[in-house]
Amino acid sequence: SVIDVNPDDGQEIRAIINFYGDTFSSAAQQESRLVVLKDRDVYMVNTETREVQKIETMGHGAAFWRSACTTQDGIMYADREGIYKINRQGQWVYMGQPLGRFWNKETAVAACEPDIPVGHHDSRDNRAMLSVPATGDDASTLQVVYDHTRERGGAPGSWTVYDNFMPVAWTEHLGKTYHSTRSGLVMVERNSGNNSDYRDDNTDYLTTVKFRISDMGVLGKRKQVPRITMEFESLGEIDVTTLAVSASID
Repeated sequence: SVIDVNPDDGQEIRAIINFYGDTFSSAAQQESRLVVLKDRDVYMVNTETREVQKIETMGHGAAFWRSACTTQDGIMYADREGIYKINRQGQWVYMGQPLGRFWNKETAVAACEPDIPVGHHDSRDNRAMLSVPATGDDASTLQVVYDHTRERGGAPGSWTVYDNFMPVAWTEHLGKTYHSTRSGLVMVERNSGNNSDYRDDNTDYLTTVKFRISDMGVLGKRKQVPRITMEFESLGEIDVTTLAVSASID
């Protein structure tokens, strides 16, 4: 039995993903929709009715075919211009607006090979992770992480970028998350259940938080922000911890 997904458009099918991704609930097992990603187009396929629906994506298909992964509200994927999502209503949504400047200036997605960016869904921590090369690199050196926990309440998720590890592939097995590196190592994400779970060399942890004035309030309008309040919370003992904060305006 064959379902044709517009074979005359001259595009290859790059990825097929179940709409409920890697969950195993009864609802997921009954789900009959598949998302089919091509170079420039995205299709929704109903395996029961055999109906094929083309989703309007303005030509943004899965140029990075390995980037496709699940979130709470749908399927996330990327191309050279940004990160997108097909939500559960079958609508195409531009997710990457908060990362617009970072995506264009600090990553090498405009010129990298299409099979380098790779996505993964961490079902334990409700995170969709996308590994991409930084500017000047030819392998994945940045991890763009989307925490979709708040999507359950209808709110947008949050973005974080990590640059301290370089996975080229991801997988989950028996509740643990693994990634492999270019040097042939396979690493496991440790979770001991303790307040602190780390091994380090006593060097400082550096976190940069970037605020864009155009993102606050009415988009596209610049504002004057007299102050920004940030909070630091520790789950364990921090008697020997020193917290330093500095501001940089560019």
